[in-house]
This record gives sequence, structure tokens and C-alpha cells, in this order.
Amino acid sequence: MPGRIEPAERRSTPRTEVLGRVSLSVLSAPVSVRLREISTGGCALETVTPFPPGVHHFRLEMDGREALEVSAELVHSTRLSMPGGEGIYLAGFEFVPQGEPASQALASLIAHIGALCLA
Repeated sequence: MPGRIEPAERRSTPRTEVLGRVSLSVLSAPVSVRLREISTGGCALETVTPFPPGVHHFRLEMDGREALEVSAELVHSTRLSMPGGEGIYLAGFEFVPQGEPASQALASLIAHIGALCLA
């Protein structure tokens, strides 16, 4: 449709699929999640229940790398129907601006994930 902007086109940074290589823990809410995609601007998570609105705190962990804590704001949540009638929620987050060391550590982690996906 002319003039329509697809969600991927609105992102200021491209997302990288993590393919189960990164563990994400929610520090601010008792929510079980699966990290789907990540970029220096944000990430996409799967949950079985709706994610609470607001800013949340996360810990990213990957074998052989130091854990990284980041904050991000929920910008959208969509319920997706799955076979069998069950559903999951896809939640999109935008990272809150961080200090330079944390921003560099996040960029390094994402570059490392991208390199592994190309290998």
C-alpha cells in the first residue's frame, strides 16, 4: 500500500536474531521471556502473559562474555495466536539512553552475535 510504513522500516537500527545465543533475565518484573531479536536501539521479547507497561531492567548474558544490565521501555505488545489456540505476546522495547561504557558493551555484544550468526 503506498505511503504505508512497515514496522521494520521505523527502526533506527536493524535487529539481529539471537537464535538462543543470549540469555535475558527480567530484573524488574516476575515475567518469563524469550529474547527474539536485539539491536543497539531495542529488542523483541516473547512472553506467555502480557508484559507490564513502563521501563524495565534486564540482564543479558552470553557464554564467554560479561553480563550486561540495561533498561528499556515497552513500546508495543501484540498477542499472536499459535496452533492449538494458545497465544504468546510479542513485546517490543526501546533501550533507555545509557552511559558510554554500557552503550559500547551493548554494541560489542550485538556485533559479536551478528558475527556468530554469519559463521
